[in-house]
Amino acid sequence: MKRNNKKCIRITLCILAISLCVLSGCIKIDTGDVATNVTEENPNIEEMSDNEEEPEVEDVQSEETLQVNNVQELLEAIAPGATIVLSPGYYNLSEYTEEIWATEGEEWNQNHQYVKLRECFDGGVEVVVQNVDEIFIIGDLESDTVTELVVETRYGAVLNFEDCNNVSLNGLTMGHTQAGACDESVITFSNSMDISLSAMDLYGCGMYGFTAKDESGNIYVQSCTIRDCVAGPFYITEPVGKYEFRNCWLNGSFGGGYYEPSEEAELIFAECNFGQNETNYWYFNQDAVFENCYWDEITEYPDVEPEEGDMFDYDSLILVDSNEVEIADTYYAYMVADQQSGETEYYPGITLHLSEDGTGYYESEDEYYDITWSCETDGTLTLEYEIYRYADVYVDHQDGFDMLWIMVQMDEEVIWFY
Repeated sequence: MKRNNKKCIRITLCILAISLCVLSGCIKIDTGDVATNVTEENPNIEEMSDNEEEPEVEDVQSEETLQVNNVQELLEAIAPGATIVLSPGYYNLSEYTEEIWATEGEEWNQNHQYVKLRECFDGGVEVVVQNVDEIFIIGDLESDTVTELVVETRYGAVLNFEDCNNVSLNGLTMGHTQAGACDESVITFSNSMDISLSAMDLYGCGMYGFTAKDESGNIYVQSCTIRDCVAGPFYITEPVGKYEFRNCWLNGSFGGGYYEPSEEAELIFAECNFGQNETNYWYFNQDAVFENCYWDEITEYPDVEPEEGDMFDYDSLILVDSNEVEIADTYYAYMVADQQSGETEYYPGITLHLSEDGTGYYESEDEYYDITWSCETDGTLTLEYEIYRYADVYVDHQDGFDMLWIMVQMDEEVIWFY
């Protein structure tokens, strides 16, 4: 007990001595740079000897929140670790980027490390975000005015992300200024991981709502609307990780989109609402997991009895003159038949879109072609891209309505579209 009392007396005397030195100006304490907390659990602080090196302190970059009000401020704010909050309003990226590109060109790119401008096929300009991790771009969801980002180019995305990780987009409406023919998605991710899209409204024209390519994965889409796109809500190729859509509305697009199956990836839809074309594409698809989803009316295939294992009754279809029916529409392949071997594949992932202006596209898992089409005087439907393909138009009378079918000759194969 006596030893403890002496120790307490020595500590008390030391504290009094330090206090006197501070009052007399002998010791200067700078509280602006360092704050030292002494608690009851750790009352003793050992002084560092002259020979002992000061420990290194990790330089942790703090997250910076920036409020932006125009396109210029948005592009200047893009950097790793940034949280960018956009004021409500209409952001036409093309009006700013095309002017900057015309006056500064590549010089602008050289002065910006994380965001680049890229000229598109039609002379427009798109924005490319590169090598940025931990970036958050947020719209004001509490305002009555939406936060909308658009571009005028038909061949560029509104935003591209290349080699980026941990990207979060929230509360934004995005698309191109005009509907119709378009050759690029609203958002494109290349070699990017851990993407979050929440409360977004992605609309056509884009070709797709978003594209994920070059092993871009772990993409979570929560409470988003993807609507009215040319070819579908998304295009996912070389997938890795998880792609999860939860409480999303996929509606009004001319196709169902595209997903390249992989053993290294999984596609999940939970409590999602599918429009008619999206329903027709995904309802029979076995490459995804569906949990409590809502479907539109499913296209009824010809209700015939299988004949020797064949699900398709050719005799139920009537050949018609393509000059006498309205065929501009989107068609999905029902089956591909090899004319030599007789082998047949049902529900293949092929889309044929014919626009009223005589343009369109052909898309499969491996190929995509812009096409032009016309009807010959004999009623034959001609499809032209790198080569010519010829098609016949059939009608199926079912329960008071007529369904058009198109049979396309593809070398040794025949493809039936409905």
